Amino acid sequence: MACGAAREGKSDTAALELLPSALSKMNESKPGGSQNPTCVFCRKNDDCPIKYGEKKTNEKWNLTVHYYCLLMSSGIWQRGKEEEGVYGFLIEDIRKEVTRASKLKCCVCKKTGASIGCVASRCKRSYHFPCGLQRECIFQFTGNFAILRSPCCKNAWFHRDCLQVQAINAGMFFFRCTICNNSDIFQKEMLRMGIHIPEKDASWELEENAYQELLQHYEHCDVRRCRSKEGRDYNVPDSKWEIKRCQCCGSRGTHLACSSLQSWEQNWECLECRGILYNSGDFQKAKKHTLPNTNVGITDCLLEESSPKLPRQSPGAQRKDLLRQGSKFRRDISTLIIELGFQIKKKTKRLFINKANIWSSALDGFRNQNFNPSYTIEIAYVNENDHFGKEQPGSKQEFLSLLMQQLENSPLFEGSLSKNLSLNSQALKENLYYEAGKMLAISLVHGGPSPGFFSKTLFNCLVYGPESTQPILDDVSDFDVAQIIIRINTAATVADLNSLINEYYNYLELIGCLRLITSLSDKYMLAKDILVYHVIKRVQAPFERW
Repeated sequence: MACGAAREGKSDTAALELLPSALSKMNESKPGGSQNPTCVFCRKNDDCPIKYGEKKTNEKWNLTVHYYCLLMSSGIWQRGKEEEGVYGFLIEDIRKEVTRASKLKCCVCKKTGASIGCVASRCKRSYHFPCGLQRECIFQFTGNFAILRSPCCKNAWFHRDCLQVQAINAGMFFFRCTICNNSDIFQKEMLRMGIHIPEKDASWELEENAYQELLQHYEHCDVRRCRSKEGRDYNVPDSKWEIKRCQCCGSRGTHLACSSLQSWEQNWECLECRGILYNSGDFQKAKKHTLPNTNVGITDCLLEESSPKLPRQSPGAQRKDLLRQGSKFRRDISTLIIELGFQIKKKTKRLFINKANIWSSALDGFRNQNFNPSYTIEIAYVNENDHFGKEQPGSKQEFLSLLMQQLENSPLFEGSLSKNLSLNSQALKENLYYEAGKMLAISLVHGGPSPGFFSKTLFNCLVYGPESTQPILDDVSDFDVAQIIIRINTAATVADLNSLINEYYNYLELIGCLRLITSLSDKYMLAKDILVYHVIKRVQAPFERW
């Protein structure tokens, strides 16, 4: 049974009068109504099972309903079997409920047909189901279920049938409250209430060799370019070909040599876990890094330390502090680059660069396990079509300038003049954002050009942190998203604003920017939320790896 207490009454086998003309007119009033009929309760023709439940049409009576609109209606009960009427709700009962609702106005849209009442007995408000969703009403799908109260958790209720299924599967040793995991008090009360708890092991424990795979160690190299000639499953302990598992999930691995790990004791996370760690907020809450001492290795401070950030501040003091500390922070960054420059050794490392493919040859060179950023870089230009392998000495400054041009025009960034990070799934998979960050750092420390194509927003994210940065409309390179923000900012009335929210409902729901609109000024917060999501939150994973 679905909802509401069961009541005795007539069956729908009795002769039914024709439904009120209003029902048929609802489906005939629009062109093509027979192909996309409207719900007799909410009068919408949307077919979205996730939001409104399954859309069901009784062709005999020209009657269409959303399941949730029918289920939540306050004046109707399921008196028939599941195959009778519509979901067990008899046609004559639906007719009476539609007639009752035709006298009630929805407190949201002010139109009649509001069949859902508030649970508070003194409240006289009524809603259409979609209008209630828009106002963030809570719909409780309870009623004609046999329910039991948890003895250990005050506000927890369970369906009897669900508890019985759980008890049979879990058995006496694993049957417990799913809220607090209490077993003693919970089992005693459930036995008193007639739940059968078999004295047996859990069904999942009885399966032969059910957990055999947990006894096996993961031994496979998952990095994009495995350097082992013996294959990805090659594993030699106490050597550079020993496989190190991800310290977070343990279900991904790498040869020490393939990820430039010096020893097995070094921490390593797979790409998936790095993204999860960043999204958990640890990155935003990271403490400010102090300037490294001169005895700190360039590998540690250049490639492993994250960018220095100002500490998190209250919104009131944030703007003044940023202005006051801006010049000092720029001096700190300059000092950092100078100190790193002093750590470059006289020992040279030659990079073989193909001018026809600067990006790929630079990427191969920097990823080479013998490359050390603390060595002085020498450039040798080669031509892949030259079978004699002739080398030509090249300028480091020229190479770094060409590399920055390649980076500016790469798919890692978006925008025309001022660039922001893009969201490129293939680049994430190949860890190119990390490699791009390494290229920028090497160019700065080795005397190459600075990245002059950054937008102000991207620069502030790097220096002050994403949480202290407010993007602007110019940062949005997606034309459709920019148009949404402009239309919201120029909405003239609350009605216009709500209409826009309905129009872009799916998009706003997807990005987590749906909000309750109580006044016209709410449009500014909504536009700001969309901006922050599109420019900053959407590219959190690329930013962290960069």
